[in-house]
Amino acid sequence: MEFFKLMKKERSNNSKGYNKVAYVRPGTDYVESLGSGTAGRKKVPTVWVTARNGQKWEIPVDPKTGKVPNEYLYGRFLSIHQGSRNGRERNVLIDIGKDADMIHQIPEGGFTPQQLVETGWWQAVNESDIEGIDDTGALAFARELEAAAKRRSRRA
Repeated sequence: MEFFKLMKKERSNNSKGYNKVAYVRPGTDYVESLGSGTAGRKKVPTVWVTARNGQKWEIPVDPKTGKVPNEYLYGRFLSIHQGSRNGRERNVLIDIGKDADMIHQIPEGGFTPQQLVETGWWQAVNESDIEGIDDTGALAFARELEAAAKRRSRRA
């Protein structure tokens, strides 16, 4: 059984070149931080990345590092109305319950917006996985539940 699990996992950074980056420009936008709802909306630096096929993506970045913070990767994964090529709502439980054929590893220090677009994950979250974010071994839900429980216990 382990043999088949290893067979289907490819680790690649878009070897076919479908999502090559053509243009990047900085910006700012209001983004909800993970688990905060609209009360946590804050203005954060973003980067607009345009792929060669003309699609444009606004991705939040840490202004100090220029990398995409993991909290926004989790947020994108949990946002069922975004990250589907056909525009339909995604089912997060199905996505996290089954590894995709393509699993991307987070580079040391995190993804740059350009790297994230080149993987194709930001555009179609349900078509590939990021290790530790939305693969079957991810602890995203466990971490969020634990953090929510800690916040509740502090209030009590």
